[in-house]
Amino acid sequence: MNRALSALAVISLMLPRVCTSQNANADRFGIGVSGIAGPFGGYRAAFPGVEGFFRVAHGSFWSVRVDAAYFGGTPQQVKVCTLLPNDCGDTQVIGSLGTLMGTVALGPTASNGLRPYYGVLGVGGAATRWGGGSCSLDVANCGGDGAGLGPVLALLEAGVGSEFHALGGNRIELRVHKASRSLLPGGPTSTGASLTMGVVW
Repeated sequence: MNRALSALAVISLMLPRVCTSQNANADRFGIGVSGIAGPFGGYRAAFPGVEGFFRVAHGSFWSVRVDAAYFGGTPQQVKVCTLLPNDCGDTQVIGSLGTLMGTVALGPTASNGLRPYYGVLGVGGAATRWGGGSCSLDVANCGGDGAGLGPVLALLEAGVGSEFHALGGNRIELRVHKASRSLLPGGPTSTGASLTMGVVW
């Protein structure tokens, strides 16, 4: 009986440490819904999608993550060429895109392992796929019949985020991104924005 009580006492003393250890790693992984709005590489459309991250290193005030996301095209099928009546000979649309980013998050860590507020800086790239249309231009962005791999872009991102307890661990991030070049032939490399809401554990 005494041995059993002693074992229970040891287990009860260990439980807070185990819970603390689990909470301290609460943001190792994350997944959520995301969306890009505004001009992405000069292409004005909205891209809904999913995004996740895997943390590879961290400290009390910083962490390094690998972020990946996939975004689908919009129903309105915004054309790459906006001239009317299609004087540029390009009716292609962007069907989908994927991003892969290396991201640094900077912010204080709470006792539960979550970061109540933080900033993010990221660098990486985006690959696109055509979603239809055709192109008769002799330019780098011209995809012929509007099928297959589209332009590949380098990306820079910066933003803010928050991790908090609601349904377990949750996060929300707002980021702006700058593409290395335009998706439009000779167009501007405009700045767009993305919003992500999800869970962390």
